[in-house]
Amino acid sequence: MNKIDLSAIIPTHNSQNTIERLLLSINNSPSVNFNKFEVIIVDDGSKDDTIKIVRKMRSIVNCQLLIVNCKNHVGPAQARNLGARKAQGKYLLFLDGDVELKKQTLANVFKIISNNKVKAFTGIWDYHQKTANFFPQFKALRDWSYWFTERDKNSHYYLFSTRIAGIEKKLFQKLHGFIEDYKEPTVEDIEFTYRIEKEA
Repeated sequence: MNKIDLSAIIPTHNSQNTIERLLLSINNSPSVNFNKFEVIIVDDGSKDDTIKIVRKMRSIVNCQLLIVNCKNHVGPAQARNLGARKAQGKYLLFLDGDVELKKQTLANVFKIISNNKVKAFTGIWDYHQKTANFFPQFKALRDWSYWFTERDKNSHYYLFSTRIAGIEKKLFQKLHGFIEDYKEPTVEDIEFTYRIEKEA
């Protein structure tokens, strides 16, 4: 069996309208050794056709695809922790079920993790969103504002933003993962960011 370098962990909850696009964007990533990559879908009690769609995608994707079912809705923090426990990779890559990766994203991630000094990293939203919905537009504007602010040597902004963020599995385990008290997506990634900064 090939050694897995990177495990993508994707919590889903009623994601039937977005999960196929995400998996296709992963599958269409160039310059990636899919033998060293796995995808773990942790379905958080979906009531729609999310799992049916993911099962259909198993015969299409180029990498190992594991499905983990939660009997009840447990929230994204617990779902991510469950996926991390199943992961074989040296690094964990957390993705939200409604994102789509740009062509070079995965290749860039593999390049980042090839540097053994990197402990954690995060991505940003594309400034040009495919939707006019408020939340993605707001997040994209916020990310780009922070990205430009970071060019100022006196500024400091960081967030392990779980829509796309990676971490060494050994460090994730040392930090005992995300706090599971939050049942909905709220501040678990912010709290986790503070613990990463203290430890890394």
